[in-house]
Amino acid sequence: MTMGFMLDVLIAVLLVATVIYCWRLNQRLSTLRQGREELAALVTQLTQATMRAEGSIGALKVAAKEAAQGLEENIGAARALRDELALITETGNNLANRLENRLTGAGRGRAEPSIDLNALRQERTRPARAPKQDADMAAREHILNTLRQAR
Repeated sequence: MTMGFMLDVLIAVLLVATVIYCWRLNQRLSTLRQGREELAALVTQLTQATMRAEGSIGALKVAAKEAAQGLEENIGAARALRDELALITETGNNLANRLENRLTGAGRGRAEPSIDLNALRQERTRPARAPKQDADMAAREHILNTLRQAR
């Protein structure tokens, strides 16, 4: 075998190796192109999802501001009602104290002792009183008991 023939065989083998290498390289490049197209589609979807999320965040901010304003209005109304109820309660307590003082004789400027409920009960059992006086005493006793229970 001559040297020229051996060189031709060597070149043929190298050409076959080059063809195989180019064929594998072409497959890998095709896979890379396909992956790049999928990546581009993924980037497009990600961009769209980001835009939708930004729009949703804006809508949430608006809804949160509206809810905060409504809540502030409700809190203001509740505070006003709380203050009004405190005033009503204080007025009611003052009125109850005045009624109790008037019923027990305190605060009239006299040195009379306050009415003893046990004594009132004992006096109720006596038949010597008129029915109107018994009704007045019962009403006073009922009012005093109600005021004491309310406190």
